[in-house]
Amino acid sequence: MAQFTITVPDEFLQPLDELVTQTSAGTRERWLTNVVGQVLVDYQVTKEYGQQIQQRKMNLGQYWG
Repeated sequence: MAQFTITVPDEFLQPLDELVTQTSAGTRERWLTNVVGQVLVDYQVTKEYGQQIQQRKMNLGQYWG
């Protein structure tokens, strides 16, 4: 299994730490992995969607520009 490191800003981790204080280390680790994974997925989708919007604007620009 590939190993990789994601650096998350402290201001993002702090509220998470408060939420997961009562959970076991294993649960906390899985939970953080899920949250960070979802953030990355959301970012990727948003980035791709943003590129699509840019492309459409360029296409419209050919007609309206």
